[in-house]
Amino acid sequence: MTTTPHLKLRGLIEREGNVYVAHCLELGIAVQGDSVEDVKQRMDAAIGDYIARVVEIFQEGDKQGAKDLLLHRKAPLSVRAKYHWLRLKALFRKRSQRAVWEEDRPSPLAFS
Repeated sequence: MTTTPHLKLRGLIEREGNVYVAHCLELGIAVQGDSVEDVKQRMDAAIGDYIARVVEIFQEGDKQGAKDLLLHRKAPLSVRAKYHWLRLKALFRKRSQRAVWEEDRPSPLAFS
C-alpha cells in the first residue's frame, strides 16, 4: 500500500495596526484581514488557489517548475524566526497559541 505524500503547512498570524496579517511559512503566501477568522479564511482560499495553479503548471508539463513552487518557496527568515519563537513560548506556557498554526494537506503532485 502506498501513502499519499503530505504537505506540512505552518503559519503565523499577527496584528499589525488595525489589521491582522497571516503568513504561510512553506509557500511564502501572506494575506491580511479584519480579524483572525477573516485571515484564516483568506489564507485557506489563497493556499487553495496557489496549489491549484501549481497543479495546472504540473499538468502543462513543467514538472520541475511546479515542484520548485511547491517545495522551495519559503516565507522570509524574519517570519519563520518569529513563528519558531512563538512555538517555543507556547511549549513553556503549555497553552495553545492562536498566533501559530500547522496543518497537513495531501500533496497535489506525485513527484518521481
